[in-house]
Amino acid sequence: MGTISEDNINISEFITLSKITKQRTLRRVKYIVNFAFQNSQNKNVLLVGCGIGIFLNCLNIILRSNLLIGVDIDYEALNYANKQNNDNNIHFIQNSEISLPFKPNSFDFVISDTSLHHYREPLKMILEMERVTKNEGKIIISDINSKCYLARLFSLYYFLKKMLGISNKFDFALYNSIRNSYTLYEVKLFLDKNNFTYKIGRNGICFIVLINKGNEKK
Repeated sequence: MGTISEDNINISEFITLSKITKQRTLRRVKYIVNFAFQNSQNKNVLLVGCGIGIFLNCLNIILRSNLLIGVDIDYEALNYANKQNNDNNIHFIQNSEISLPFKPNSFDFVISDTSLHHYREPLKMILEMERVTKNEGKIIISDINSKCYLARLFSLYYFLKKMLGISNKFDFALYNSIRNSYTLYEVKLFLDKNNFTYKIGRNGICFIVLINKGNEKK
């Protein structure tokens, strides 16, 4: 059988991929909660780049009393997320690529999960996330570490499947995310350049960066 087309996946294919990786997302959410969330009851949480809402739904399993808001530029993804949402504490809102439609100091936690590599100017998004985070709040950035061992191993696996003619769009989607992601070193350069202080965690193929607003400037 020939290789399936590697064009960009459509929304229905993206939904399928997100469902396939839901358990992996849940494991990452649990790690992030243990790593970054303390005294998290009755807090406002913003997820930047929420897609179809899988991450927020996983987070809601653990933090049911929280107000959870997801923003994304993709109307189709948000439309699906809203149709699937039955929880009054979860809300989905469309935003522009960089500007977040909220006042300064609005959220206790602001999260970007595996979406930073989609932004043409990631530093501007990090600064925008900082703007809407409350003083003493937390900024959490999780993304694929493109240079980690597991990422390199999957890239080799993808090329092997491609050579054998058995790769598919989902393989390519993950490979493309790895290829386009920033390394942890590059993200640290972004943060160091703007005098943030932070701590680093790792979960599988992803790195986690935690910034405590109010203590973030060196």
